[in-house]
Amino acid sequence: MGASQQRACPNRAIRHQQLLVRYGVENSANGKNLKYVVKASFEGHDYYAIGSYDSDKEKFVPDSKGGYSGAGLTSRKKGWAGIQSVPRQVYLSNTGRQLVQWPVEETEKLRDNHVSYYGKKLKGKSLFEVTGITAPQVDIELSFKLPKIDEAEVLVPEWDDPQILCSTKTARVGGRAGAFGLLVMASQDLTEQTAVFFRVFKDNHQFVVLMCSDQSRSSLRQGIDKTTYGAFIHMDHEDEVISLRSLVDHLVIESFGAEGRACITVRVYPQFHVKKEAHVYVFNNGSREVVIKKLDAWSMKRTKGN
Repeated sequence: MGASQQRACPNRAIRHQQLLVRYGVENSANGKNLKYVVKASFEGHDYYAIGSYDSDKEKFVPDSKGGYSGAGLTSRKKGWAGIQSVPRQVYLSNTGRQLVQWPVEETEKLRDNHVSYYGKKLKGKSLFEVTGITAPQVDIELSFKLPKIDEAEVLVPEWDDPQILCSTKTARVGGRAGAFGLLVMASQDLTEQTAVFFRVFKDNHQFVVLMCSDQSRSSLRQGIDKTTYGAFIHMDHEDEVISLRSLVDHLVIESFGAEGRACITVRVYPQFHVKKEAHVYVFNNGSREVVIKKLDAWSMKRTKGN
């Protein structure tokens, strides 16, 4: 998806809202220029466009020719559908072409019971459990390194929709570089699990990372939403690692890929949902080995008043 119609964080808590936000971009030649971001939410997805705004004419002009489009979407009564996500800081990237989102620093004050791993190798078709934390409420940060990233699959031009690609290449589908990531709110027998993971593809002279939040196996219950979401992250050759941060608060999972260049928020409804039965795993279903360069996980304390 082009820069002017980028998908932000899929979040069912926000419906049909539109927001114009102003961002400053430092320019050594012209002083401080301004970029504007129009954000809108439709059918459980957030979209945004970056461009300029003429306040006299009250006209927004996107940087990309594609513009912003929400055509064909209609309003439907949803009933109750609201959650409060973790407060975030929102930045304009150094390139000026995308937004970066990250939990506010105060979120770290909720951390407790720290565990960490360094340099752990994950062979293909393997997983291990992260213990020593309270799985239903956890803040986990980790970074992956792929020793043989040049052997990643080639991105097929038809694979231009990340959500469709995540729905077809689920966490169970192995490739050369992925799927690898986290299984959260997982039952001990893994019959229920939510997978937040990456796949790496080659696209000409750059690497494209597909980030997915796969809810297809999140619950044994029938008749509930198990939509799978996805986003593309373009990586530079200088990027040696792929980072992931996931915050789990019982039924809400918020994940931030590549230091906030992509984020996905979902609600899940596992049937077990018994505190002592929740587990967190790191997995690699790809054929190539990945290395967990660093993993830090904390149990999360309750906020005051909860």
